[in-house]
Amino acid sequence: MSMHTAGKRLIALGAVFVLCTTTLAQSDRDLREENQRLQTEVNDLQRELEAAEKLIARLQEELKGLRTLAPAGPTTLPAPPVSIDESIPSASPRALLRAMKESYREATLDLEMGDPRTAPGRRQQAAYVRAVETWAKRIRRELKTAVEWTVQIVPMTHQTREPGELLVWALDPVTGTRLGDSFMVRLNKATRHKLGQLAERAELDELVLRGVLLPQVTINLDRHEVGPFDNPPFIGPYAEFGLIVESSSLSLPHPQQNPPKTPGAGT
Repeated sequence: MSMHTAGKRLIALGAVFVLCTTTLAQSDRDLREENQRLQTEVNDLQRELEAAEKLIARLQEELKGLRTLAPAGPTTLPAPPVSIDESIPSASPRALLRAMKESYREATLDLEMGDPRTAPGRRQQAAYVRAVETWAKRIRRELKTAVEWTVQIVPMTHQTREPGELLVWALDPVTGTRLGDSFMVRLNKATRHKLGQLAERAELDELVLRGVLLPQVTINLDRHEVGPFDNPPFIGPYAEFGLIVESSSLSLPHPQQNPPKTPGAGT
């Protein structure tokens, strides 16, 4: 090998050595910087953790103090005031529901619902359903009656599209307390005309509804219990509640029937 060639190789090896040394130095510096960055993040997270632990401890102490101040035992809000006697089934929709639940319990007191997975259970279930159907026909007749209720019209966005039908709430005539869920009113020609007149005068805040109360019971063999929403209202196994009023008149309340309402009255 000539001296010239050997010299070139030596120069090349020297360049490689310098390059490797520079690269290693750069990598070592990058590694130190990365380690420093990670250590800074760890320190920051540690401080945040300590601050959070102190906050949790303070909140726990405050919670203990609130528990000490809280009254013992469950608390219940007072029932909204009413001026009517809801021991009478026809006094309000919710009074009707209570009466129907009580009547249902009495009608099924000595009956077994049965287990449909066995032959004897299926016979018991069939007998139970027949008893509920018989009770439903009877209660519809017994609780059908004339009513005069103060009502408020449900917003139009929740009304049905059927002509001659109107969704309303019953209200206490004195306190304005809402007396149960909304229900359907069937309007005859005269009440539809009257409603139109009142709407033109923007006098639809509260109305007096007179008509015939028609209790409704829907037999639903898939409904064994109340369920999470209770809609339609649950009377008892297989029986759901409803009501319709066939209107004979709609009018504005008499001034004596419509004093200032109790603040916050509602359901």
